[in-house]
Amino acid sequence: MNKKKPAKHSEALPGVDTELNTLAELVGEFMEYWGFKRIHGRMWTHLFVAEKPMDAGELIHRLGISKALASMTLKDLLAYEVILPAGRSTRGTDLYRANTDTIGVILNVLRQREQVLLSKITDAFDELENSRKSHPPLGISPEKLQQLGSLIANARSVFDGVLALKDS
Repeated sequence: MNKKKPAKHSEALPGVDTELNTLAELVGEFMEYWGFKRIHGRMWTHLFVAEKPMDAGELIHRLGISKALASMTLKDLLAYEVILPAGRSTRGTDLYRANTDTIGVILNVLRQREQVLLSKITDAFDELENSRKSHPPLGISPEKLQQLGSLIANARSVFDGVLALKDS
């Protein structure tokens, strides 16, 4: 298991509370655990607790990141609807705010990432089953292959049920 160097929570940027940076870093670690980048969680935290929407410049300053990293992170968060556009500032810059519909955000991420992966697994299983019919591969147990097919079907059924929660 790769152990990462602990984050330095005590290095607050001027004008940004140490406690907020600590929280943002920990949310970033949590989101990283779920397959996102740490910066996604850090940026989302700052936008979520902000009194008003922020532009990229303010996020760059608060997070101490480059313009390129801010741009890529904003693009990713917008694509997953984790953050939303919030108009323009008086200077004409785009403003962003956190999407506070957390259940909707989670379900959207599941639809965009996990549902795609589950579909690929289903397709690969179907291909294996079809190829097995014409060319039985050595060493594959038909019973265990059937069990795996049932497991995939059950996972898909549960997953579809979870995604339907928002619609009910």
